This record gives sequence, structure tokens and C-alpha cells, in this order.
Amino acid sequence: MNYLKFCSKCKDNCCCLKDDEEGIIFIGILDAIKIKKKTGKDFSEFLDFSKLTSSAIKKNIEKSYRKMLLDHRLLRMKKKKNGACVFLNKLGVCSIHNFRPLICRLYPFDYYPKKGAGFFNEIPECPIQVKYKGTMPLSKSEINRLKKIKRDMRIDDNFYIKNIKKFSNDNKLLSK
Repeated sequence: MNYLKFCSKCKDNCCCLKDDEEGIIFIGILDAIKIKKKTGKDFSEFLDFSKLTSSAIKKNIEKSYRKMLLDHRLLRMKKKKNGACVFLNKLGVCSIHNFRPLICRLYPFDYYPKKGAGFFNEIPECPIQVKYKGTMPLSKSEINRLKKIKRDMRIDDNFYIKNIKKFSNDNKLLSK
């Protein structure tokens, strides 16, 4: 099964920040730099580094990402007033799809090797999830593509942990 082909034909415009006022999309520094270069936008136009409440942290940030917090802050995509990602256009389509952040490239899948689950679609309302009752078959090339994204995410996460303080100071993100 080619899930990317299936997804590209789907009319649901799958995005976890389509209209979620409480959700967040973590964005690594390397992804932020790439988006800035490709769009010409200033970081302040698409990044949010404001403090998160304790309840927002508990609800939205997996324990493995909490080590990345800097004074209750996590670099994330800005949202519109309706809770949608700033890069979703009026039709709900991602305007940076070709260079979207790694976490968006992995979505709607996640990977839990320690639980023995491998990759799985974590969105119950996803048409693929409905069609295959949660057990969508992935080809070897699809699994390898998803594994590469996860490896790249680990690299980006380590870079983030080492550099977020300098990045936020250099770009005056802490003053907001």
C-alpha cells in the first residue's frame, strides 16, 4: 500500500492543527531555519516560544519532550485565532507541504519500538485507519521512509537541546 498516494488523494486535509486551539506542533531549530529560508518569513511570523502553562505541558507534551522545555517554553508553530497552523491556507491545505517540519512529515503515524508496536496510525478518524481498521499494511520502503524521519527527528531533537537557549536569545524569542 502506498499511504502517501492514498493521503494525497484524501479530501480530509489531514493536519493535527487544523482547528485545535489547545494542540501544539513542536518545531525543531533546523526545521525553523529551513522554513525561514524557503518562505522568506521572519521567525516571529511562524514561531511561538511563549511560556506554556503547566496544564498545557501535561496535556500536550509527551514526557520524552519535556526535557526540551526551557523555562516552560517549547519552540512550536504559531497558530491562527481559530487554532489552525499559520501555514494552513483558507482551504485547510498546508502551504509549506514540500518542506514541512519533520513531525508533520511523520504525521499521522508515530513509532514506539519499545512497545513493540512499530509504526501505527494514531488518528482514529483517518480514512486509512477506518478502511484498514487500524492495521494498514506498510511497504518496506514506507517503513524505511518513516524510520529515516524518526532518525532525523532524534538528530534534530539533540541539536535543539544543545542550541535552543542560544537560538532563542539570538532571535529575541525569549522577550515575547
